[in-house]
Amino acid sequence: MAMSTSPLSTEGRIFVARMIRDVRAREKLGAGLLSPGAHTWREALRALGNRMADSGGPTRAGKVFASSLAILREASRRKCCMINCYSIRKRSGIFELFTHEVGKHPLLKSGYDGVLVRSYYCWLQRNGRITMGGSRPAFVDWHAIGRLYERSEVDLTNKSYQIMGLLGVTGILMRESEKHLGTSINVWTEGNLLFTGTMRSNGSDDIFFDVRTTLPADQPKYEQQRIQGGCISKIVTTYLESEIADPRGFAEKIPLLPYREDYVTQELRRRTP
Repeated sequence: MAMSTSPLSTEGRIFVARMIRDVRAREKLGAGLLSPGAHTWREALRALGNRMADSGGPTRAGKVFASSLAILREASRRKCCMINCYSIRKRSGIFELFTHEVGKHPLLKSGYDGVLVRSYYCWLQRNGRITMGGSRPAFVDWHAIGRLYERSEVDLTNKSYQIMGLLGVTGILMRESEKHLGTSINVWTEGNLLFTGTMRSNGSDDIFFDVRTTLPADQPKYEQQRIQGGCISKIVTTYLESEIADPRGFAEKIPLLPYREDYVTQELRRRTP
């Protein structure tokens, strides 16, 4: 699958810069709502864990958890994050949170900033034990963001946030399928676009959807990618509309497509002794 090597337009670069600023601003807003003074989601969630641990027992920790979940709902309404699932009782609770953050490519650690879609979870047990963790299901390269602007047929003013969420859920579902590791992954989205890339891994359990570019879905040469992209969009919709938090099994029937080497693949090979 060939990818465009032509440079981004000036308008595309401006859109990328504006989106990067917006993602940073939303993270700071959401983190500050959850934990005043925090600038990042990591800081905010760490402070939340400390508040629960220092609250004076499971019942009080449960109250802190409940109030924090209410704040996260408000942050979600302001498009700072997305609550994927949650369960709450008097002395226990759990939630999973999707966020968008600015960062370098997870494996290269260099190049232009892109958008990292992260997943965080917080689990408060009845005995007062607190477990927190997270992962990064997707990375959207700056080039893919620029091509999104250049090739979109719809107004992106209020769509970019939903699109990044869609790509993050794609990573959540597709990383559960070992056979798709290193293959081509395509997502067909509103505006007749294909977000394309691969399931990338650092050799451990760190597997993520590496979104490299955005293609026009109406071109005949992308027919196979469009078919796969429609299948993936369907399972993402099914997952989001269901009450099932477990991501396993959704990707089993997604068609396999080959993925050609790209700059990231070549650079990782060059760095490997």
